[in-house]
Amino acid sequence: MFKLELDESEIISPERKLWRAVLSLAFIDALCQNESKVTSVLKSKAHRWFLYGGRDFDDVCHLAGFTGLFVRRKYEKLMKERAVKFSDKQSKLIFKYWADLEKRKK
Repeated sequence: MFKLELDESEIISPERKLWRAVLSLAFIDALCQNESKVTSVLKSKAHRWFLYGGRDFDDVCHLAGFTGLFVRRKYEKLMKERAVKFSDKQSKLIFKYWADLEKRKK
């Protein structure tokens, strides 16, 4: 599926393992094919996080032992390999979610 090219001989602190778990969960969310509203929205948010970053993206990557650029390129590679896919149902649910969110902001 995906691999962040870990050095198996590296001794990893519990804190770094925690942040790597955060990154792994974001990858799992982005690759999820479940079509429920919740998982579709989580997928969309993970997708946007990988592509556009955010306040915490570079911090999370750094704390996990990677650069944000390295992680983003791994995600972009998955996109090129078509591992990241949005079904029609997911796309509709996501569009509705973001449209409703915009309405509530006004």
